Amino acid sequence: MNTVTKTLLRALLGISLIVVLTMLGITTFVNPNQLKTTLEQTVLAETGHILTIKDSVRLNFTPFLTFTAKDITLSKPSSGDIQQDLLTIQEAKIQPDFWPLLIGKFFVTLNLQGLNINLEQKVSGKTNWSDIQEKIENYFLTQKNLNNKVIVGLKINNGKIHLIDLKNGEETTLSKITVSLKNIHLAHLGKTIPLKIYFEPEKNNLNLKSIELAANWKFDEQLKKLDIQNLQLTAKPETGESFILSGNFKIEELGLTPSLHGKINIGKKGTLETNLKWDVTKDIQTLAMQGSVVGKNISLGNFLLNEIQLPIQGKAGVIDCNPIDFQILSSRQQAMLQIDLTKNKPKISFSAEGEEFEMNDFLTLWDAKGMIEGRAQLKTSLITQGTTLEEFKRNLSGHTDLSISEGKLQGIELIPLLQHAQSTIKSVVNTLSQDQKINTAAILAAELGEWKKQASHSNKLMTPFDKIQASGTITNGILYNPDLILTHSNYSIDGQGSLNLFSGNIEYRALALLKKSSIKGSEELTGFFAETPLPIQVKATFKHPAVRPNLDEYTSSALQFVKKNTAEKTAGKAFEKLFESP
Repeated sequence: MNTVTKTLLRALLGISLIVVLTMLGITTFVNPNQLKTTLEQTVLAETGHILTIKDSVRLNFTPFLTFTAKDITLSKPSSGDIQQDLLTIQEAKIQPDFWPLLIGKFFVTLNLQGLNINLEQKVSGKTNWSDIQEKIENYFLTQKNLNNKVIVGLKINNGKIHLIDLKNGEETTLSKITVSLKNIHLAHLGKTIPLKIYFEPEKNNLNLKSIELAANWKFDEQLKKLDIQNLQLTAKPETGESFILSGNFKIEELGLTPSLHGKINIGKKGTLETNLKWDVTKDIQTLAMQGSVVGKNISLGNFLLNEIQLPIQGKAGVIDCNPIDFQILSSRQQAMLQIDLTKNKPKISFSAEGEEFEMNDFLTLWDAKGMIEGRAQLKTSLITQGTTLEEFKRNLSGHTDLSISEGKLQGIELIPLLQHAQSTIKSVVNTLSQDQKINTAAILAAELGEWKKQASHSNKLMTPFDKIQASGTITNGILYNPDLILTHSNYSIDGQGSLNLFSGNIEYRALALLKKSSIKGSEELTGFFAETPLPIQVKATFKHPAVRPNLDEYTSSALQFVKKNTAEKTAGKAFEKLFESP
């Protein structure tokens, strides 16, 4: 056996002896529950909060050196000595890396099972974690040799975060949270390490079942640069296909003037290239930003944004994007967007006035393609404010002007319906004017059935029009339209009503006039139909409209019109006869 081999064996035996002696020393002289008491006292002294470890702390050597604690609670004392739990942990395992311990470094991996965090935002905007967060930050700023105490790994299984927003009256829960993050210290040394996160949002407005994120990352501490590679974000809805976002990006100059550069893949064909630089010297009101975002073939559900170019300029917390150039299918438009972050709740302003576009392209936004065809022009100005999607919807307000030319309405064939209604009313009025008995209710119910019948095959029915004009104000996400005008060579419609832009609910009252009546043989009724429109009510959803004519009122008006004209003619003849020469 040569000298090198002997030296190596002696070294290995020496190291083994050190390990054995260290293990014996820890077992003999270290009481894990002294660590429990120390932790509880340190947290109380540094943060004023109460850390409670109900079960005893255990120390295991196999398969790794591990401290295990169960039933952990971090509480915030409040008035009346009532404790408010900020978090609970079913089981926490702390696994120190053994070899760094020998040189005075404390590198640990945290394994948390059943982590439950309660996060509450107050009306003032602060959270129930605000004070402890500040104290923890101050603690780390004042401590020395923190480089010798590093968390190098984090695992969370079956976690939950419960968020209560007292300011906006909203509540959200993220459950089944799983986090896997290993070798954090290597990422600071330029090594790429994996990160995995999974959670399921409960009672969310986006109808999401789960969100999963996987990425590789590294951090250049000297250059303050965060590099994210092979990012894949998968949002799985309750029904339908998953939304997948993937790509690579870098955040440079962290802590100074950060910049974001990267290319993200969205869905199957979409791409988003981002180049942003921003600076916050004090708070959000000092935010400055400059850059651009360019996207292509971005598909969000049934909405396809073929192209968008978004210049970004921000100053003093106000971000301007002007002009935004975008294309939806065959339509190219321009718009202006402003986001004001200086308010208690972010305020968003949007305006657009573009060239003519196909109405079908616009309706794609509401998954209602084909409901209205035609060349359209839209001028709109919108403002909203909030912190959540639902709040933005509720607070949406503004004004819009719309005109559509040479198009078609899907779901109804209006001209034949108006002609059939006139024929039915002529039969009823003629019978009633001769004082003959007739079951008016049954006849009008049958006529109404003709209108309802169209709903069963509404996708195949179309009503042509020459032009539609409408303007409206938007309040709380509802469009109020007082001046709908629809014109055609054979008919016209005037109406007013409302459209909920998010639920799609429609409520309209309109007057439909058939210009060329097919009724013959009744001079009185021909005159009535020529000057009296049919009252119509539309009350349903945008995708499935239900059109109901007021046949009772219309028939009654027609009968009164005929009787009045008949009486006037009779009186006129008698008057003429009175003055006839003998």
